[in-house]
Amino acid sequence: KEYHLNPEKVIVVGNGVDEKFFYPKQKILEEGKKYIMFAGRIDREKGLFDLVESATYICSKRSDVFFIIAGKGRDLGKLQWSIRKAKLQDRFIFPGQVDKDQLVKLYQNATIFVFPSYHEGLPGAVLEAMSCGLPVIATDVRGNRDLISNGETGILVPPRSPKKMAEAISMLLEDEKLRKTLGKNARKIVERSYTWDVVSNKFLRCYESLVEDR
Repeated sequence: KEYHLNPEKVIVVGNGVDEKFFYPKQKILEEGKKYIMFAGRIDREKGLFDLVESATYICSKRSDVFFIIAGKGRDLGKLQWSIRKAKLQDRFIFPGQVDKDQLVKLYQNATIFVFPSYHEGLPGAVLEAMSCGLPVIATDVRGNRDLISNGETGILVPPRSPKKMAEAISMLLEDEKLRKTLGKNARKIVERSYTWDVVSNKFLRCYESLVEDR
């Protein structure tokens, strides 16, 4: 609309993921511990300060839950300060900017993946988590909702709503069967629509249609 383009002339091709590298694997966890994971840029717009509020609620009720924040960014120091202020420093783990081999291990051993951002394109981290068979809780914003069908391939919650995020996390922590179902469905969606083979074929069809129209 902004550029006054004809919608019939526009084809959207999303991101892809290497499903052979990012794949589900039997978890190796410390006895009785649950890990809630985020991966991406550490920035206020990613909703991470809201996640600290969610963690305050969850950790007041459970002693077995820990949060992994993988990545780097301009708000790292502020985020860590807010965590210390909430007295949750023993519940948050910051592995930093990790390489792909380390990242896939984090996905494979996490219990739930969360993505509380305020706006998105088509988030690669969510695709990677889904490809690893992780149940995903994300904010109901464009990009996230393009990937996730609420209640089928993940859970969508309103943006800027720490309480709703906490409730969704708590629900999945209590329901192992639902976690497994969401994770399996997420993996199926990736295999069907978001592998690099699928994405490259979409590009190829676009080019072929352009040639035919000339």
